[in-house]
Amino acid sequence: MKADETVICNLCDAGCGEELVSRFGALGEAGDTAAQLRLLEEYRKGLLGELHCARDKLRCLDYLIYRIRGGRCPDGCDGKY
Repeated sequence: MKADETVICNLCDAGCGEELVSRFGALGEAGDTAAQLRLLEEYRKGLLGELHCARDKLRCLDYLIYRIRGGRCPDGCDGKY
């Protein structure tokens, strides 16, 4: 896939850095779509890992909030704290 302006904007919106965008473009110029896919899948895997880490941190904070409140959930939490 050629890295036209729309593709570059999409990569940037996805949080890809200059190096990844450059590598993606070079692979596109070489016609190596399979390598482009691997590059995007690797980046996606990293983002998903960051998301899971953030979720775990939120759970820790939620637990501390729950404990500070004396084991009581705020209104509307349905016991999810």
